[in-house]
Amino acid sequence: MDVSEGARFHVNPGEVLLRVSWDPKGSGLCGFGSGEWKQIESLVRLNEEKSFRLSINPTGGLDIMRSDP
Repeated sequence: MDVSEGARFHVNPGEVLLRVSWDPKGSGLCGFGSGEWKQIESLVRLNEEKSFRLSINPTGGLDIMRSDP
């Protein structure tokens, strides 16, 4: 994903595992790393909408954080 891009996923209620990794074919910082990934779990209830932000933290690692829509 590039800066300001977003995606919407429709998932079944329950526990969801979100995982992000580097894109070896990506341009800029997205293609910087390889083999590293970050994941978090989240509980999604029926008809609930959650937003998450993907970022690169100050030490150069990947991060997934809960955010306001």
